[in-house]
Amino acid sequence: MGKALRAHDGYLPQGDSALSPFEVARLRRYVFETGGDDWRNLGMYAMFRIGIDLGLRSEELCSIRCDDFLPALTTVRDDGVVESLGVKVFGKDQQWRARILFRNDAMPSLCPIRHLLGYIAAFSIKEEYIFRDDPADPSKPITCDAFNKWVSGTCSHLFERGGPWGTNVMRKSLYHDGRWRGASFGDLMMSAGHTSVPNALRYYQDADTAYHIARLNPHLRQFATMMSPWRSTHLDNYSMGVAHAAGCRTATTLFDLAGRMSKDLGLNSEERVTLRVFGENLLRNPSTNDVDQQIDELLSSVPTDKAEQLRALLSKKLLEVATFVQAHPSPHNAIAPTTVDGSAARDADPGGQPGQDSVNGQARARRNVGSVPQASIPPEAPLPNPVAKRRGGTFDAPSRGLLKDCGSARERLDIVLRVADELKQRQSKEMTETCRQFQSTAVKPVVACFQRHHGSNREAFLARWPVFFPSRFASKCCDASTDDCGTTKSKARSTGS
Repeated sequence: MGKALRAHDGYLPQGDSALSPFEVARLRRYVFETGGDDWRNLGMYAMFRIGIDLGLRSEELCSIRCDDFLPALTTVRDDGVVESLGVKVFGKDQQWRARILFRNDAMPSLCPIRHLLGYIAAFSIKEEYIFRDDPADPSKPITCDAFNKWVSGTCSHLFERGGPWGTNVMRKSLYHDGRWRGASFGDLMMSAGHTSVPNALRYYQDADTAYHIARLNPHLRQFATMMSPWRSTHLDNYSMGVAHAAGCRTATTLFDLAGRMSKDLGLNSEERVTLRVFGENLLRNPSTNDVDQQIDELLSSVPTDKAEQLRALLSKKLLEVATFVQAHPSPHNAIAPTTVDGSAARDADPGGQPGQDSVNGQARARRNVGSVPQASIPPEAPLPNPVAKRRGGTFDAPSRGLLKDCGSARERLDIVLRVADELKQRQSKEMTETCRQFQSTAVKPVVACFQRHHGSNREAFLARWPVFFPSRFASKCCDASTDDCGTTKSKARSTGS
């Protein structure tokens, strides 16, 4: 089709084309699932993703070296997960500017950090040029022609438009990526390093119009709701950024960071894996027992407006609990005036005034509402239970735990169908509360849509829902309440039906 368009008498090149985030996700899936054992595709996609996030031209991207990454702006969580990478970007004036690559857990297939570190771990990149013509020769970077040829060949095969696909594809795609995530024009112009306002406006206008067209497509509209909020990547005040990163930065090399991630995700298995399996493992999240991190990860997968509502509700609930504890002292929630070893605390000084320990203890109690010294709770004392809760059984579907490691819609569908089979002969009272809830909110809606609307045809279902998450299927995709696929309660309310 592209050749036919260019052969037309009225065809005029309009500059390099761009990819929307949905198209980048398609490209990623195509490269990893059909790339066979050509591991160069891993490095090419990592380059392409980084080029979009940093708004780089091909020649700027090909020349990135290991020492262009800035440890002072690289932040790592306590569990070793890399949250951001600082990098020096050289413009046409050969002056370097600080840019930040951020982790993207809401849409792991679009995360630059995962794919960069995965590539570094797979090819043992330790020094000089990161992206190479020959992985074994660190002194020779990949050529712009080789990278542009890969971009052009892949995009021409995958997308039905004429392109052209050249050195500015990633820079233009940054505008589309940012617009889908709510970035402002000025922010995108700075992140792309544009100095020409007319050119930047043209890029932004194209991205804005294409975004609104995409919102008319139910598949793309659903995809857009799962995008993570935009975060600025440009940083002019380098010293201020370094100061704010001081609490969680690292002096570890990229290779060491890649090795840690590879170990956490099981990428360095002794068994020989295919590129497809490696790509699926890259999408996994490392396990964590930290409650705050688990809440953050769950909220990152929810649309921004809903996440903020959930945060507000959690804060409100915690405040209600704190107020109740303070207003209703009891042996179970009062702050007892005893020390941990059971001895009496100094509540008053000889003059009859409250002692310093007592005042500080009350202040600490207000700061740490809900925490109760162990010595103040009588052993085996039953806690109040004003509301009788339904007790769950002991059975949980064995396959349900596999969902957290899934990277594709096909795998999610297979696991949901497997869970449905495992629960088929089970009564509700036999299941754990979590399993029962999962059956109600995820298994039943997905299976109902799969059978009622798609005749139990996997390919038809996946063509309709290329991106879906079981726990939100009924509210975001389809609740199978009518013969029309795509009906949900929220859509029914909005149309007045």
